[in-house]
Amino acid sequence: MRRVPPMDRLPKALGAGWARRAGGERGIALLMVLFVITMLSIIASEYIESRRIDSLATRNFMDETQAYYAARAGLNLAATEILRLPRCVYRDPDLNILQGCSGSLVYTPEGESSEPDKKAEETSASAPLSLLGRLQLPQGVAIGRGAVRVILEDDESKLNLNSLSSYQLERLLRFTGVVDDQLRSIIVDSILDWRDHGNARRLNGAESDYYKSLPQPYEAKNGNFDSVEELLLVRCVSPALFHGTGGQLPPYEPPPDCPAPSDSDEYLGLVHFLTVGGRGPVNLNTAPLLVLQALGVSQTVADHIVAGRPHRLLPRQARRYRGLTTTSTSFYVVAEGFFPGSPNVRRVAARIEQGGAGSRSGPIVVSAWDDNVLRAPQPPSFAGFTDGLAEREEE
Repeated sequence: MRRVPPMDRLPKALGAGWARRAGGERGIALLMVLFVITMLSIIASEYIESRRIDSLATRNFMDETQAYYAARAGLNLAATEILRLPRCVYRDPDLNILQGCSGSLVYTPEGESSEPDKKAEETSASAPLSLLGRLQLPQGVAIGRGAVRVILEDDESKLNLNSLSSYQLERLLRFTGVVDDQLRSIIVDSILDWRDHGNARRLNGAESDYYKSLPQPYEAKNGNFDSVEELLLVRCVSPALFHGTGGQLPPYEPPPDCPAPSDSDEYLGLVHFLTVGGRGPVNLNTAPLLVLQALGVSQTVADHIVAGRPHRLLPRQARRYRGLTTTSTSFYVVAEGFFPGSPNVRRVAARIEQGGAGSRSGPIVVSAWDDNVLRAPQPPSFAGFTDGLAEREEE
């Protein structure tokens, strides 16, 4: 019978190979444990990160939704004020605000400085909170956890794009900085071609055959403009000419048949002086000097009109010109809902008109609505333009 070696001598009996195999198996087990722990750590961190992202997305969605409804509440506040608005409206030359002839404050636009002046502070105490602009209330009006800013523009202070004559369009382009005669002629004829119902092309205009030849083809409207932004579809109307120079503009490559702009060209921006709303006449109490000039009012009479505001009745000089009034019934309102310290901003715009002919407190009509306005309208800077109106009129 074969004798089995004692247990303490077994490893020596089995040899060095057994010991090496046992040590290697213990190393592999350690590596497997480390691998499993690493994978679990990665999975746990990914899960935590995904939950964090979901939480932020939910919070952003809630903030954006509440900002949207805050903006809608701002429109309702504006509609309430418009409903009570006296029909006689004028622009206060000292505060640069729209006021009713009875003295009630209607609108305060954003000024050059974020700090309100002393007179504006004194006036803000009796002003409707819903229509105070950023100049007096930089943080807006609190609504729930958020806030809302309301920007109100008088449609009757602007020129109706669907009723301007070629003479008025030419003057408006010249006064807003389009000094090139050929470019003015192309844009005027193209606007008239866009509005008319025929396919006959004016000398420097454009119809569907021209627009279909563009890299991104489309057809001419052959009808009235539904929005001022539609003007960007018209031949040779660049974003700089539409919005004005000096801000961030989208890239624009002019068509080969449009005069190339020079580096020295500066435009005031057509969007600040045009509307597709309103009921026709321009309010001589609220219209900028340039709008009066574009209508054909001379420099002398326009200065007299501005200096004599507010006008409760048409002055003798203004009776010579058609399309002037002292009342305003249509307003373009942009309500901006936001949360202090949050990047979530929602803007809702509407064109609100007073209804009930002859009634100061009649119903209101919403003739246009935009649920997703990308940016709020900014007041134009007239520096360098108003000084040269007389010279441009003489050209």
